Amino acid sequence: VPFDMHTRRQGYPTSPESFALTPNITHARSRGTVRLRTMDYRDKPRVDPRYFTDEEGHDMRVAVAGIRRAREIVSQSAMDEFRGRELFPGEDVQTDEEIAEYVAKTHNTVYHPAGSVRMGATDDDMSPLDPQLRVKGVKGLRVVDASVMPQLVAVNPNITTMLIGERAAELIRGEHSA
Repeated sequence: VPFDMHTRRQGYPTSPESFALTPNITHARSRGTVRLRTMDYRDKPRVDPRYFTDEEGHDMRVAVAGIRRAREIVSQSAMDEFRGRELFPGEDVQTDEEIAEYVAKTHNTVYHPAGSVRMGATDDDMSPLDPQLRVKGVKGLRVVDASVMPQLVAVNPNITTMLIGERAAELIRGEHSA
């Protein structure tokens, strides 16, 4: 089953018999923004992920190391019967600089955007939500989804997001039963 939807749209070659290893940066240090585009709440927000903007270059180092590790995994003898030609980034992409260029061109958020309305301490001005998931300064409004995570978990966030919903239900029940 081809697994090339992330690179096909950028014009990379594809094959009906392919597989992919997709290294991800789960604890990125770069920080993006989500801002209102207009005063109309129905308009899509302006999202600027600001990929690879951390001053230390940590995120790009992790991405390059991920590509190298994926190649190492595929080079093992257990993969001999499955391995074919590397379609992307391609066998001619070898140096850290070349891999970084490929990563910069193709990197995107895949399936699990999170952390845009993080929960934090009541006195933390950088956290729009308090520890009870309430929007600070707005009565009766909570955010209950993956956007509340101050930092993305290192695994698929679906179960964590479900637990956030369960916790929110407990908090709301607690307020209404008191």
